[in-house]
Amino acid sequence: MKKMVNLNFFKKGGDEKPQTAQKAAVTTAVDEPEATFLDEVLETLSNRPELDVESLMELILAKARRASIAEAGSIFIVDPIMGGGERVLRCCSLQNDRIQMDRASFSIPIDKRSIAGYVAQTGEILEITDLYEIPVDRPYSFNRMFDDKHGYRSKSMLVFPLKNLRGQVTGVIQLLNHLEGADKVGSFKLAHINEMKSLVTMIGMLVERTALVKEVERLSHELANKEQQLQNVLNSQ
Repeated sequence: MKKMVNLNFFKKGGDEKPQTAQKAAVTTAVDEPEATFLDEVLETLSNRPELDVESLMELILAKARRASIAEAGSIFIVDPIMGGGERVLRCCSLQNDRIQMDRASFSIPIDKRSIAGYVAQTGEILEITDLYEIPVDRPYSFNRMFDDKHGYRSKSMLVFPLKNLRGQVTGVIQLLNHLEGADKVGSFKLAHINEMKSLVTMIGMLVERTALVKEVERLSHELANKEQQLQNVLNSQ
């Protein structure tokens, strides 16, 4: 039987008492950006519960890019999500409206040398105005190899961690080049930063639970195979 992620867990205010009409109207006005982004993700998952981890990451990244008006972006998850061993950031999706991107299939160390690794290790949110002008005293740097290869110009970037309820980082989202017009790239605004801050834990829990369900399914499959192998040995005796 296929295991499903309990989406009701992530619906904000699901267990709260009803508010008065006046208070509800005020709350809706204040929380509208968060509810729109998260509810869209949950609605899609409700209609497509068969989504794997990679497809879910692509969905979350696309919604985050639209909410922040970002031309491009990437999303990483911590791998393995549970258990021991050395953990890395596994890239699940690369998106760019100007350049056709291949499906991502690489990992990077969780350390302070890269921007995503720095955010994963420290849990900080980074807002970078120009990636080509990162101060030399920062531990991380920007790799311009992609830009040089494709004639692209990466400029502004908003990077935030995804966290579970224990405050542990489960993934990292990088939003690239906030668009202020057809060909104008500006800095990400405070409103975008605050919106992403409000979603760090909600999306982080969703990522963790989905990854854990996938891991449990994998372990169950391995156990079933071992049991079958043992049964075959016993039957052959």
